[in-house]
Amino acid sequence: MYGTGIGIPMCPLQTGAQSEPNCLANVVPQITFPDYPSLNSSATLLYAGLTPGGVGLAQFNIQLPPTIPSAALAAGSIRMRIGDPTVGQTFSLYLPGSSGTSGACAAFPSGFVPFSSVDYLSEPDSA
Repeated sequence: MYGTGIGIPMCPLQTGAQSEPNCLANVVPQITFPDYPSLNSSATLLYAGLTPGGVGLAQFNIQLPPTIPSAALAAGSIRMRIGDPTVGQTFSLYLPGSSGTSGACAAFPSGFVPFSSVDYLSEPDSA
């Protein structure tokens, strides 16, 4: 997932300069699932920092829990929050193989409605 607003990273940067590889976030964000608190300790944050070669773009590589509740699979999505569990940004993750998805996992901020004519694919970036 990509975003902005992660604060000052651990590596030195100049305004407008491309980030170096492994420019990590100073504060590791917490990942929670508001609808399924039992999953909160199951997701793994693999990388949180600036996107290598990007300018001001943060990257989060997240491994979802191996078992997703059947209700979430039936709905085709699960809500995930990054940051403070009470005020962090909430995303809807559209799950692969669920109704309404094309086999790729995609994440959008809550309330965002994707265009139906666009096929969203998720390719892992190397961190």
